Amino acid sequence: MAEKEISATATGAGERRRCREIMTRKVSTATREMTLREVAALMRDGDVGSLPVVENGRLLVGIVTDRDIVVRGVADGRDVSTAAVGDVMTTEIFSVRENDFVFEAIRLMGDKQVRRVPVTNEAG
Repeated sequence: MAEKEISATATGAGERRRCREIMTRKVSTATREMTLREVAALMRDGDVGSLPVVENGRLLVGIVTDRDIVVRGVADGRDVSTAAVGDVMTTEIFSVRENDFVFEAIRLMGDKQVRRVPVTNEAG
């Protein structure tokens, strides 16, 4: 399963739409073992500010943002060539399902003060 996410920019007149209608389907992912440098390069190449962190190629276990890399990695003096994503990623995940309404995702993002939420299935 490719992980998907909804951006806060997906707001507007179509709030009665389902998340599956606006989600990004082709999303790169990271693993806990990847280095901060590797993930930063993936973000640069994909022009994204966050990546879902998965185990076994499917199970969502966290999200790593460019802010995580800077604040919990670089600013704390970690070596980006050796520090692992698992040391800086955010593990508290707020997500929605494909059939949820977009307005529910928008409300969740506002309540939790996050800019993106992954779209997951029943297995995570």
